[in-house]
Amino acid sequence: MNKNNLLNQISFPKKVINNIIKKKNIIITSAWGEYPDFFKKVTLPRFEYISSKWNVDFKILQEKQENSLFNKLLIKDTCKSYDRVLFLDFDCVISRNTPNIFDTFEEGYIYAALDSSIGDENCFHRSQEMIEMQAYFGTIGWTKGYYNSGVILMDQIHHYIWNNFQNCGVKFTDQTWFNYFLRKYGFDHKTLPREYNSFGLNSIYNTISPFEFINLPENIASHAYIAHAAGVNKNEKQDYIFKLNLLMD
Repeated sequence: MNKNNLLNQISFPKKVINNIIKKKNIIITSAWGEYPDFFKKVTLPRFEYISSKWNVDFKILQEKQENSLFNKLLIKDTCKSYDRVLFLDFDCVISRNTPNIFDTFEEGYIYAALDSSIGDENCFHRSQEMIEMQAYFGTIGWTKGYYNSGVILMDQIHHYIWNNFQNCGVKFTDQTWFNYFLRKYGFDHKTLPREYNSFGLNSIYNTISPFEFINLPENIASHAYIAHAAGVNKNEKQDYIFKLNLLMD
């Protein structure tokens, strides 16, 4: 009797089974051109540290030009080679005390945080993205829910999301593509708690609106395992991330 058949007949906690049948997991990020100082000095060392701590692989997806969608399309090939993949935008600052996400969240789902303020689970402020994407690729009855694609936990099967890209001209190209096709292909998905992708829009201190919020580093770092500099002006991002580095464990 092989190991897998034996395990099917014995009731073990999931974490124990994962230790017996070693899962091949990886953390990936994308970067292009000459790396900015915040990546070399802050986010990259933290990615490398947490990968070693969790005993998973780590890889930088590299493109020659700054294009977030083209970089995320490289996820497809990596997904095919691993059981599970955690994608982190290169402007994410991960706490060194972050629990192992691969152990914390069960397989079989895509996990991502809502791209909305707290309490706005429907994400109506992204309705234009939903409308335009379905006008281009066909309606799928998508009327609510919209994820931020800066932190994504996925399984090997989910590589299909990144196939056959067509430039459809929506505002948040890679993010809306991700949201549309995970639904079109019928993949089960769950909301990642805000602590694992904290940014200005979903800050616990954002009580104004989805269109008007204060993007302060101390607010983003508060009660967060992963602080994400989403929506921060490119010219301000370097200083912003260095401040996050001082605020995060």
